[in-house]
Amino acid sequence: WRFAVALLEDMVSRRLELTVVTFAATISVCEKASRWEKALRLFRDLSSSRLQPNIIACNAAVSACEKAGQWKWALELQQESIGRALAPNVVTCSAAASACEKAAEWEAALILLIAARRLQVELNVVACNAGLGACQNAWQWQRSLALLAAMKEGPSPDVISYTAAITACGDGAKWDVALRLAGDLKRQQLQPDFAALSAATAAFSAQSEASSTGSNRGTTCAWMRALELQEALAQMGLQPGLTSYNSVLRACHQESHWRCALTTLQQLQEDQIKPDEVACSAALLSCRDSEQWSWMRRLMDDLSRGLRESSK
Repeated sequence: WRFAVALLEDMVSRRLELTVVTFAATISVCEKASRWEKALRLFRDLSSSRLQPNIIACNAAVSACEKAGQWKWALELQQESIGRALAPNVVTCSAAASACEKAAEWEAALILLIAARRLQVELNVVACNAGLGACQNAWQWQRSLALLAAMKEGPSPDVISYTAAITACGDGAKWDVALRLAGDLKRQQLQPDFAALSAATAAFSAQSEASSTGSNRGTTCAWMRALELQEALAQMGLQPGLTSYNSVLRACHQESHWRCALTTLQQLQEDQIKPDEVACSAALLSCRDSEQWSWMRRLMDDLSRGLRESSK
């Protein structure tokens, strides 16, 4: 980037004829090198010259600000592109929205997307996902759901869209909504990735913990739902982690499914994952609540033996 900037400055000092393409190329080099201040200054120099900036140069400057988390500058450049009639496009809006996402500036992101639609910019899923990410980062689960619903009219939401909405609902303690969205993935024939399943598992885990401190109403077959999440991970070739196993074990404890608890604990060990206190307690309590005293003693012996072997 230093060479490109030096070359441009040398052309200026020699009073050689410059073009918008020259400026745009140099700004793009600075953007790729994460030199947002230099990219911004070059765009300002271009704007104050006799040359008319184009949307390519503007997009490069917006992207440079986005990568640096400079959301205010990104939005200012996006607004400037409108004022200068540069015909902002989906690249402009996506980069500016992404800058807002990183700063959790959900209001600015949504205002930007609404303005883009009014300008008849054909938004893509990347731009909308940036808006969803901003809502997620700011714990705005209601806004996430509204934007997700709006995307069904185009562009169609993808797995990233649902993951952001599921996470936002989970963070907002709306676990039932988060789990319903996880179910929508299958209905929409979308293949959940590890992030989506992790978000759903986390929401289920939080729901289980909340249920254990209150009534058990509405938790029927919760252990089956947790197992389905585990199976989804396995079918995708993804290794379930301790958190997802603990979700299953907690659900088994709440609904007194001691056989399922013991099977899950055995599977955890077969996957070479060391059970923690949460896993062991849930399995023991499942046996106790079902009055399976022999199995409880056997499990305690196995756990004690494992502790002794690990201490050697």
